[in-house]
Amino acid sequence: MKLHRIQVINFKGVTQQEIEFPSQGVTVLEGQNESGKSSVIQALDLLLEERHTAKTKATRAARPEGRDVGVSVEAELTLDGQRLLYRKRWWKEAGAELQFLAGPRSGHSLTGREAHDAVTELMNRSDPALWRALRLLQTGQHSQDFKASAGLRRALEAGGTAVDDDSAALTVLEAARLERSKYFTDTGKEKTETTALRRDHQDALIGHQSAQAALDTIARAVDSYDRAVAEATTARDTLARARQDLADAEATATAVHTLQAERQQAQQAHQHATSHAQGAAQDHQKRTRLVQEVQASQLQRDQLEASVAQRQLTTQASQDAAHHARSALTQARGELRLARTTDRDAQAAERRAADMSRLADLTAVVAQLDELQSEGAALATQQVTAITAEQVESLETAQRAVELAQSQLDAGSAQLTVSALAPGVQVEWDGTTTALDPDQSRQQPVTEPVTLELAHQLRIVVEPEDGLQQRQAKVRTAQDTLDSLLATTDVDSVQHAREALRLAQQHATHRESLDERKALILRGRTEHAVREETSALAAALEAAGATGVSASSAAGAAAESEHRPTADQLRAAVEAASAQLESAQDATARCEQALQQSEAQEHKDQLALTQVRTELANSEQVHTSALDRLSEARSMISDDDLVQARSEADQHLTEATANLERLNAAWTSSDADNVLQLARGSRTRVDNAQKRLDEARAQQSRAEGTLEGLNRDAVQREYDSTRTRVLTSAEELTTHLRRAAAAKLLADTLERHQAEAHRRYNAPFRRQLELLGQRVFGSTFQVELSDDLTVTRRHLHGTWLEVDALSTGAQEQLEVLVRLAIASLVDPEDGVPVVLDDTLGHTDPRRLISLAGALETVGSSAQVIVLTATPDRFGALSAAKTVRIQESP
Repeated sequence: MKLHRIQVINFKGVTQQEIEFPSQGVTVLEGQNESGKSSVIQALDLLLEERHTAKTKATRAARPEGRDVGVSVEAELTLDGQRLLYRKRWWKEAGAELQFLAGPRSGHSLTGREAHDAVTELMNRSDPALWRALRLLQTGQHSQDFKASAGLRRALEAGGTAVDDDSAALTVLEAARLERSKYFTDTGKEKTETTALRRDHQDALIGHQSAQAALDTIARAVDSYDRAVAEATTARDTLARARQDLADAEATATAVHTLQAERQQAQQAHQHATSHAQGAAQDHQKRTRLVQEVQASQLQRDQLEASVAQRQLTTQASQDAAHHARSALTQARGELRLARTTDRDAQAAERRAADMSRLADLTAVVAQLDELQSEGAALATQQVTAITAEQVESLETAQRAVELAQSQLDAGSAQLTVSALAPGVQVEWDGTTTALDPDQSRQQPVTEPVTLELAHQLRIVVEPEDGLQQRQAKVRTAQDTLDSLLATTDVDSVQHAREALRLAQQHATHRESLDERKALILRGRTEHAVREETSALAAALEAAGATGVSASSAAGAAAESEHRPTADQLRAAVEAASAQLESAQDATARCEQALQQSEAQEHKDQLALTQVRTELANSEQVHTSALDRLSEARSMISDDDLVQARSEADQHLTEATANLERLNAAWTSSDADNVLQLARGSRTRVDNAQKRLDEARAQQSRAEGTLEGLNRDAVQREYDSTRTRVLTSAEELTTHLRRAAAAKLLADTLERHQAEAHRRYNAPFRRQLELLGQRVFGSTFQVELSDDLTVTRRHLHGTWLEVDALSTGAQEQLEVLVRLAIASLVDPEDGVPVVLDDTLGHTDPRRLISLAGALETVGSSAQVIVLTATPDRFGALSAAKTVRIQESP
């Protein structure tokens, strides 16, 4: 299918629009939103699908709202190798017309229902599935059924392995599917017959299992009775042996009980002796610690008394040093005050001398300023024409334009030359008689009519040539411009203007010279500031009585300066006073630092003395307390008695320990622990054996009662009956499942081979898609396809990503590339236009450039129609045809 032209009239909001499309290449329809771009494709669908008599939702939606007009769509297209002109009108003057422009039926025409049916038949032969699949519309309603396209199937078969679609193969597959359908539903589930056979077999199994369970119950009851009888017999034998072993063990344990009692008494005696010995040792240790505390406190008190005496001597020395430092500081501060007075007086004298010198300099500057002011006033009285260099340049340009225009007028006009051939020739030239001598000539450009007369014998009139008026107009225009500029600048001529400019520049140069001299005199200051400073300094000096004459008089200031010290003498006096002040300040600082150090040391020594005295008082209290505790303890028991008590306690502990060790050795040698343990274990064994015997007898009675209550013959008959039913149903079910499995295997195998053949289509399509994708995404672009040619995954950064995990822009780009790949694979004779309606809105500029290359590559062999409200999105297309869709009024 190829679309060559379409015309839309009164379709939705489009009043009239006609577009022609090249047979190959990219066509871009640009227009604002709601300008009617999408309506072009919708109108083509309406033309191809809806009868002219239809009153469907689509035809109602196409009718312009609020306008009682008919809808008309006309298209020129190629279908199934025939070029057609197809036109339809709906609602008003409804009708359909079809003309065959080229092809087997060229020259034929059809109307009405026949025209619609003929185009429908051609569309069905022209791969309508491909037409639906190669469109990406704003509505999002686009087909993904790519394999339904016959043209694409033929293209893929040419690049892969064709499927064997002969009728015999289809008959076998259909027969296999029919046989499988006897046993399975379309979703693969088993049908009712199979389910019923499985249920019967399951019921038989359940019945057999129940009978087997009953038979197993009887067998378990017999086994339980036999085990109960055996366990009772074993329990009686075990109880008899345990009782005999217990008697032997108790006879051996009688002698061990006596040794156990003696050993317990020895352990108690040893514990009492140990406790008494520990108490005596602790009392002796306490007495020893009390004596040591008294001795240590006495030693510490003696040491602190010596430290107090030493600290008192150190403190007295630091107090004397602080007193001397205060005296030295008082003397240094007196000398510092005297040095400051001397320095202040010297600096004041220096400042007075500097002010007098400054006043003389400022008075000279003021005199120079007055002189400049007089020159400036004289310069201001001079009259200067106000004109600028730009104005003079404009006048010169205008004069050159006049001269150029005049020269062009003279050079472009005819030249009249009159020469005398004899002496005394009289020629009347425009009413003026002129005598010409031999070899003399007169020349004049003919810019206006010229009249020549010769002695009332001959009159010659020379007219200027055509085009003279234009050149004269140029001269007049240039002259008018010059006159206007002269009037504006108030000068008579260009020369006058130049002279006025020269005088104005000289005046300005003189003014600038005055300003520069003034600036050099002021040196960055203002004149007002200089005069203010002069007045203020003179007033200050006069008020301070610095001179005997007026401070504003430079001569008086100079005369006074002869009787004052020189600046060097004043500077030397200031430096000497400053040095004396600095020396006094250093001495004062040293005295202050020495005083601070002396006072700090005095404070430190005082604190140390106080601390030692406090420690001495605390030590005396500790010593007194230790003496009191030792005296109290000795009043209760003497030191010798404590030593004697400890010795006796240690002796008793030694005797108790020896007795306990003797009895422990006897206990170990007689293996008493094992003897007593054997007796206890024997008693426990007898008790447990009796319990097991009682339990075995009870279990035997219960098993005997259970066995008597079971009907063994009836259970055996039920078991045999259910076994027969299980075997019969199993054979019937196995036969049925074998037939079902065979039918399913055959159908699945045929379908699998058919699907495998279809999957081989994927290879050429995938290659073409990856070739286009590598132009957009780079050389590493790879994809995976499903059997229906849908992209399922993309390889990105070393891993495979599902399509749903990609960005919106990437998904949109893949959809465009899939359709471009299909269009490039399909034979141009089988192809249909690729329609992209406002796509790639989420694509970055770099990708848009790459996609433009892919669009133009596919456009070299197919039609690509792009609809966009954003022209810059497809600005990288170099060979595209662009159609501007204007919004209807």
